[in-house]
Amino acid sequence: MPNTADELMLHLQAAGVSACFANPGTTELSMVDALERCSGIRTVLGLHETVCTGAADGYSRLSGRPSLALLHHGPGLANGLANLHNARRGRSPVLTLVGESSEEHNRLQPPLACDARALAGTVSAWVERPGTPGEVEGMVNEAMLHCGGYPGRPAVLLLPDPLLATACKPFAPPPPSEVQWPVVPDSRIEAAAEAFQSGPVAFLLAASGSLARGVTAAGRISAETGAQLFCETFPARVSRGIAPITRMPYFPEAALEAFSHFGTVILAGAPEPVTFFDYTPTGGRLIPTEVRVLTLATPEEDAADALERLAARLHATAAAEFKRPDHDKPQADALLTPDLMGEVLGSSLPDPCVVVDESLTSGRTFWIHSESSPRHELMALTGGAIGQGLPCAVGAAVASPDRRVVALQADGSGLYSLQSLWTMARERLDVTVVICANRAYRILELELKRAGIRPPGTVARRMCTLDGPAPNWVSLADGFGVPGVRVETAGQLEHAFRQSLHVPGPTLIEAILT
Repeated sequence: MPNTADELMLHLQAAGVSACFANPGTTELSMVDALERCSGIRTVLGLHETVCTGAADGYSRLSGRPSLALLHHGPGLANGLANLHNARRGRSPVLTLVGESSEEHNRLQPPLACDARALAGTVSAWVERPGTPGEVEGMVNEAMLHCGGYPGRPAVLLLPDPLLATACKPFAPPPPSEVQWPVVPDSRIEAAAEAFQSGPVAFLLAASGSLARGVTAAGRISAETGAQLFCETFPARVSRGIAPITRMPYFPEAALEAFSHFGTVILAGAPEPVTFFDYTPTGGRLIPTEVRVLTLATPEEDAADALERLAARLHATAAAEFKRPDHDKPQADALLTPDLMGEVLGSSLPDPCVVVDESLTSGRTFWIHSESSPRHELMALTGGAIGQGLPCAVGAAVASPDRRVVALQADGSGLYSLQSLWTMARERLDVTVVICANRAYRILELELKRAGIRPPGTVARRMCTLDGPAPNWVSLADGFGVPGVRVETAGQLEHAFRQSLHVPGPTLIEAILT
């Protein structure tokens, strides 16, 4: 008879799971062996758990389907928590499988024993641990139902190894996995339509509202009414090149100013935005109190359908138009600045492509320069736990091998998940990594100024800089099997970037910023 691990993996394959990002240990070996017989699940090794969880997040965001992260005991789960936090904030349908010892062995307090359920509960609202082989089938079905499709919810299943090795009867076929998101009532469509009678309107798009179908409908509404479209500061996924979308400013003063020009802000798949930190005197809000906030669709509802119905209600049929940038091509020998880097990359994006953006302060103008670039999907740092960009690019490349993935990566946060480069090389993933090398945690420098700490002292300066020694990204990439090049001018960046698009596999470009 097959064992429980065999049936589990075959069941997940039948349910549509096609990717597993794994960093297994002894208690996961029965699942690793079971994956041998699941040709439909691509298994990818990560050299650190945060690579696995971040890659699963990127895969699920882009594919819209659940993915697996396979981790070892509570400590392995702990290593992957930061990117599971990002997955939760990005509403990614990631199912994390964690191998464990039996309850009897854990009572002896072996070295790896810890409260994995408590750890899992910090990043998932659904956590279960079967006590018998017969409970696994029902729990995995419940986990898949909980995950759903994008936008979904992460789930964690804790699996004792002795239970997985036990013989069991074949699982029944999985239930239908198609997700039907709740449809928005007509009353909210009417309320949104009436909002245009009382002043300028802005839309904040997220979840299904920021994917191609929702953005297309929102673009028609914008073209018909003059409404301005915004997305979250760090969108989980937004389809670009369809309609002009403004990225919501990060700092509260700028966000409050941006939204102050509107009578109503309509939330289409987005919660009401709040500040990252407890800034005063804003009280955490990013929309002025005098501006009306109207929910068209919550993140758990079909925002794309609601936008299409609203467009029909407003008789909005014309497609959105872009204002093409009107500027001279930068001089080839001009030293790179963040703005110049954004201009070069924005004018060079391939069609089709996916952009994974963890450029943070260095990439602040890339959004503007890439507004009218060819259509592409952009995914950003949803939960603020840095080190997401490179793993997310791994998952995106596995999910969409027909598209080049461009990873815009800040140098400081890139060091959190450097091992992703090895996985890119091993799997021969078509990823162009652009390291924004400003040799600093620039956001900390900005926050020091905002806090009135001027000039910062010696300790503060050393906490903000990455020099002495500066990381050599070309050498680091070479050590993981990824060819790299360092560039310092606009011409060098353009040449290296365009060349990387024609070379199979990963390439790293270290862009030295002044």
